[in-house]
Amino acid sequence: MNEEIILREYAESDRLELEKIIEETWQYDRFCSKRTAAKMARVYLNNCLANQTFKKLQLLIMYRLVSLWARIYKSINARGNCALI
Repeated sequence: MNEEIILREYAESDRLELEKIIEETWQYDRFCSKRTAAKMARVYLNNCLANQTFKKLQLLIMYRLVSLWARIYKSINARGNCALI
């Protein structure tokens, strides 16, 4: 088997295929109707996407805070004052 895995950002066109994979993986249709199983897969995917977006936002905020603190630290040290950090 010679398969290649390519990692990329999520695209909206991926939604239906991902919902199908989730539905099959968690076997929602074993304990509910096909229609309900599809809705459960959609909810699960939306939850995953919301959490991922939140994580990306957290990392961005953290990066900006660290950058701000680094600039403050450099500024204080450049003037010869006692460092606060």
